[in-house]
Amino acid sequence: MNEKANEIYDRILSDNPHDFYALLNKGVCLMRLYDIKAEPSLLTNAATLLQKAHQVNSGDVSALINVGVCNLKLNKADKALNYLEKARRLEPDNATLNYNLACAYSKLGNVSHALDYLKKAVEADRAFKSRAKSDPDFNNIKNTDEFKTITS
Repeated sequence: MNEKANEIYDRILSDNPHDFYALLNKGVCLMRLYDIKAEPSLLTNAATLLQKAHQVNSGDVSALINVGVCNLKLNKADKALNYLEKARRLEPDNATLNYNLACAYSKLGNVSHALDYLKKAVEADRAFKSRAKSDPDFNNIKNTDEFKTITS
C-alpha cells in the first residue's frame, strides 16, 4: 500500500515539485516503509522530503515533527532536537511534539527535560502513557519514580 502511494506522490511531485502535501505524505510513507523494512535510506529520503515540505510551508509543524522522528529513529537525537525545538516554537502545546521532545531529551540523557515533556504529552493525551512504557527511547528513565508516576 505505501509503495503504491509513493508511486502516486512521485507522479504528483514530477508535475509540481513544491506540492506541500505530496512532499509531506511521501515522507510519512517512507517512514512507514522503514518501520516494515528497516532500511535507513528510507528515513534519510523521508527526512529530505519533509525538510522540503517545511521549506514550502514553514508554518506547519507536522513536517518538523516528522523530520525529528526520522532523526530519532536514525539515533541522531541532537539533530532531532533541533527540528523538534523549532516545532515547539510554533506549537508548544502539541502532544505528539511534546512526546517526541521527551524521547529526544531522554536519549540525550537530560532526564528532567524528558520527564517534563512526557508529563505535558500525557496530560494532553492519555494514550502516551502506555506508549511510553514500551518505548525504548525511555529505557534510561523507566525505573525513575517520576516516570512511573507519569505513566501509571
